[in-house]
Amino acid sequence: MPKYKHIKLPRELISNESNYVPPPRRAITEKTEFNRERHRNKLAANIGRIKRFYEHRAGERFLTDDQGNVDVRISFRGPYNPKFIQKYGVDVFKIAGGRKDNEVVYGKVRNVKFPGQNFSDFERLQNEIGVYKNTERFKTYFDFVQDIRPLDVEEIVESSLLQDMQVHTRSDYHIDISFGGTKPSAQQKIDAISEQYGDRFIAKVNTQSIHYCRIKANYSEVEKIVQDFSEISKVERSPVFMIETSALRRDIDNTNVINVPAGLTPAFVFDTDINQNHLTLRGAVDNLLHNDGTNLEHGTAVASLVVCGARLTSGGGVQQDNRVIGVKVSANQFSKLDQIIQETIETYAPQYPILIANLSVNVNYLTPYLRHKDVDKITVLLDDLAKQYGCLFSISTGNLFCCPPWPPALVAQCQNIGYPDYFNQQYTRISPPSDSINNISVGSITFQTSADSMIGLKSPSAHTRGNLDKFPFVKPDLVSFDSNYKADFTCEENGVLMAATDPNSLTSMPGTSFAAPLVTHDLILLHNQYPDLNANSLKALIIHSADKNIGTGIRSNRIRERLIGYGLPDIDKVLYSDNHRSTLVIEDEILVGMEKIVRFPIPASLAGSSRRRLRITKTLVFNPLVNAKNPRLYNPIDIFVQLIRSDDQQMDSRATRDLYDGAHLRSNVKKYPPIEKSTREHTGSFWQLKVACENRDESFIPADYKQKYSVVLTIEDIDQADGINIHEDIHNMIEVETHIHVPVEVVL
Repeated sequence: MPKYKHIKLPRELISNESNYVPPPRRAITEKTEFNRERHRNKLAANIGRIKRFYEHRAGERFLTDDQGNVDVRISFRGPYNPKFIQKYGVDVFKIAGGRKDNEVVYGKVRNVKFPGQNFSDFERLQNEIGVYKNTERFKTYFDFVQDIRPLDVEEIVESSLLQDMQVHTRSDYHIDISFGGTKPSAQQKIDAISEQYGDRFIAKVNTQSIHYCRIKANYSEVEKIVQDFSEISKVERSPVFMIETSALRRDIDNTNVINVPAGLTPAFVFDTDINQNHLTLRGAVDNLLHNDGTNLEHGTAVASLVVCGARLTSGGGVQQDNRVIGVKVSANQFSKLDQIIQETIETYAPQYPILIANLSVNVNYLTPYLRHKDVDKITVLLDDLAKQYGCLFSISTGNLFCCPPWPPALVAQCQNIGYPDYFNQQYTRISPPSDSINNISVGSITFQTSADSMIGLKSPSAHTRGNLDKFPFVKPDLVSFDSNYKADFTCEENGVLMAATDPNSLTSMPGTSFAAPLVTHDLILLHNQYPDLNANSLKALIIHSADKNIGTGIRSNRIRERLIGYGLPDIDKVLYSDNHRSTLVIEDEILVGMEKIVRFPIPASLAGSSRRRLRITKTLVFNPLVNAKNPRLYNPIDIFVQLIRSDDQQMDSRATRDLYDGAHLRSNVKKYPPIEKSTREHTGSFWQLKVACENRDESFIPADYKQKYSVVLTIEDIDQADGINIHEDIHNMIEVETHIHVPVEVVL
């Protein structure tokens, strides 16, 4: 059967925008009564404390603009009040969740009068709290403010770090200092700290969404930094990055190499050094950045999987599919990984409009089995880069039990609970930055089984990670192959083969580190097949075509689905359409608060069946501007796609109805369940997709913001009848309707 390239739908089939009216939201319930007199006195006392706190520090701020700022922490009863923020000119740089549904705002209030003002914003806040205390006026504002206090060291520094620093006051700690505010103002502060700390300044990251630097400092120095600079949102321990290796070796008997053609777009591999002279990589490495020829094992293995995929064998020769550029990121405990990623993407994005990258490195906190509430800085960085530069990372989810070794009692607890039930525990949650929503996270499944294997074929591996939280995004997005385990939790190291450090040998190493590059292999292959498609479309295609019928040996669907995500990529369906299955790709952008209609053909060759013959599946992907200030609205955009028949009959709802990502208002990836219908009527005509975009955070997303999105739509003949070719029929219907020639591109 011939195979065809997918069809990119002409823009002539996409309507102009019209206004969209979202459904009503659930009203916020009023809080219960409280002791208002005590509350009034508390606010008045705290605002006086803030005034004294900053009067004591007047003139000590590094920047002139900072000297007019009062940094405050405002706790609200329930969600924060945007009217309060606007009234008192609070410049918010962080919103955190408090107890229950409460929200906490970190921001600055100016204490300098603008021309024509009788009072500064802070003076007005102070005066009106005094009025509230004495007369109960302004209670609609201050009744819902639970607490207000200055941002001092105890509020800004991570609690466990602060405790250690206060005990060991002279010891240096590796710390990350995060700033709010704009990119230029943050750069001034980062530059000042860099100049002051010299060799103890380690790294910096400064994008539109996130600004931080990494230094070595002691307690008194941290106190001085907090005193000198405004808009510090957090001081925390620097992250530890995990890279793992193994020791199994197999020599390559057949040294025949089929090299990849020159001129293809390479994938970027952010890892340790790469041995470009390895038989699997020879001639396929376009460049090596920051390399020094040391620590070759992990990076060489990962790169070989990106180049060759899962087909390496010791006796079958080497077939190269892709090209790579290796970027060395330090495997040291406190490295410049995030800075190197930012600088590399900013440098090479102009050369590669779609930049595909692999990152088989994860953040490992000193307590890796504990859950972190905030979105990690490197997660925000990768989401920001994906949005700004159109790049797409494949990221491993991280591994259980290792790097550094877990406490023996915790490992024993997992073994006692048993596979797969221990995946219900919080400490099995995915590791940053695999919770990135604009990129692809990859878990792992078993590649093969033996008589001693504990886990069935294509079932989640024992050390993979998943997301069983209420965090409403499917993570991992996809899975690929990894090793199996015996009943005593001994790893069999029987995953796919990959390059070893020796140039003529292969190895098999366990870990999601080696599942992620298999997905990267498919992504860069897809990109070189369809170079005109954007990152949203590439991500949508690989998720849309994934096989979810894996891991069936796990009885709990909840555990299985949250470990396999959307499933295992099917590279044949990712790359091609055929006679019975035609895939359309829709690329567009939409203004917030608007809706559009997209028309697509249903061929008449499917007509006449009273049984369910027509199957339509659709997947939506968009890359929002993430809200790093507010984790609860990290994705501030909602887009949905609804199927409408040619007689204007709605065929599904805006929700995906998937148990896994049922919080559809927050997910930026929506793989809708298939629609199956008889074809007695409504064929030979154009059906519609209604696309609507909603702004969920008007304080962050402006009214003129346009969001790019992609929809992948597959029309399938379930009967697979001989003698018809729905792919060519769809081509012909599009040409007749639009008068635009859409060539039928036969691949095989």
